[in-house]
Amino acid sequence: MRVRSGGHDFEGVSYVSIIESPFIVLDLTNLRSISVNINDNSAWVQVGATLGELYHRIAEKSKVHGFPAGICPIVGVGGHITGGGYGILLRKYGLAADNVIDAHIVDVNGRVLDRAAMGEDLFWAIRGVTKTLDTKLLHRWQQVADKLDENLLTRVLMQVTNTSKADFVREPIPEFTLEELRKRISEEDDPLIVWTAYGGMMNRIPEYETLFPHRKGTMYKFHYFTNWPKGDKNVAKHMSWIRSLYN
Repeated sequence: MRVRSGGHDFEGVSYVSIIESPFIVLDLTNLRSISVNINDNSAWVQVGATLGELYHRIAEKSKVHGFPAGICPIVGVGGHITGGGYGILLRKYGLAADNVIDAHIVDVNGRVLDRAAMGEDLFWAIRGVTKTLDTKLLHRWQQVADKLDENLLTRVLMQVTNTSKADFVREPIPEFTLEELRKRISEEDDPLIVWTAYGGMMNRIPEYETLFPHRKGTMYKFHYFTNWPKGDKNVAKHMSWIRSLYN
């Protein structure tokens, strides 16, 4: 069985299977109710709602409130939070999962459980898990990005995608390795690499607080993609490139 809230997965794991046998997709996209309570700074959001819908509902109630989650408006809230939910406010407020204070789930017996009823163990478990690049500048960025003021998030884009991989970096990548990386991305037709600085609140939340472990000591997230147009005859080549880069 596959569970889908928004279907926004780079490799389609919410609606495909590598096992050659029948399976079902539990589609939650119609569960998209959102109730915002500005008075106590909270909101109840069903898993099928998208981030864009959540942000819109918050904006209807307040011009100064927000929620620390991703920048893509079509991502489903359920999958986003259960994966941790990182976004551009993570250095100030942590991940989306860090800001979940209660949840409702349905267990195998059909019971609806809130945080108190499901227990802290289960509540913990459902909250995540360019070609002209100046490598000298990037080498320096690695050393300061996670130490900047927490009100500032910086990203480096190494240039939409069909597959992606990610790493969490704890030590600066040597400059000669960055030079090699620049050569490698020039081999692919449409690559994109996103460097997202951590630090700030991410350093202050213990790694055991949620299922998402990449906390103190993580300098930045290294997220790389490749894209190809529909009908491309070289899919195997693109997949081989990103897998070899990841390895």
